[in-house]
Amino acid sequence: MKRAVARGDVGRAVARAVARGFHVATGTHGTIIPMIVSPLTLTRTLSGWILGVVVLGFGAFAAVDAFARGFFYAGVATSFGTLALVMLVAWTLILPRLVVEPEAVVVHNATSVVRIPWARLREAQDVYFVELTDTDGVVTRVWSAPVQGMGQRRKALRAKAADADLLRHGVDPSQVEDRAAKLREGQGISAQVMRYKDAQLKAVEAGELDADAVNAEVTKTWLSLQWIMFGVVTVATVVLLVIA
Repeated sequence: MKRAVARGDVGRAVARAVARGFHVATGTHGTIIPMIVSPLTLTRTLSGWILGVVVLGFGAFAAVDAFARGFFYAGVATSFGTLALVMLVAWTLILPRLVVEPEAVVVHNATSVVRIPWARLREAQDVYFVELTDTDGVVTRVWSAPVQGMGQRRKALRAKAADADLLRHGVDPSQVEDRAAKLREGQGISAQVMRYKDAQLKAVEAGELDADAVNAEVTKTWLSLQWIMFGVVTVATVVLLVIA
């Protein structure tokens, strides 16, 4: 994260950043720019873990009770059903996350993993979710980072509508004066991502990062296997329920 501090506080701010595992560069006006040296997760979902534990607990209790009463197939069906629900919770609420790495920002969504090298990231914005736009104009929504508050969402939607209007008139929104600074203001996830981008590109200029890795192509990996597994377990649950 990038923040301005008084000159007398620069040393303390640098020490705090270093203590958190960052390499730090000091810019103008006391600006502290932490450079990422290891993967850092920006979004975490506590509710998914709580729901997963609750589902697992109730499912285990129901399965044990069915076996104890002598309903073997019902017990097996309950076990498979519980497994299917836990998989669903894990892949939609727990595993989705946004990770910043030294060379790229990585979006783990429920159906895919998108890796955007820093030099390929054009901008990050808050709409209904945090949206990352690469240099080809492809937008990736971060499922694990919904934008909080209707006021913030309305503001983001107005900004997006203004961008669309500029594009209709042949004006590149990224060239608008002060736009870059506005994208980096505040404490939101999108602003943090933009500030991390700046720090990593400065590290490339300083020779501390591999320029080729930061300029690599955007990659998208579909998580087909895990959803096939979910489908198999779900079908097995239905079949066992029919048998029971």
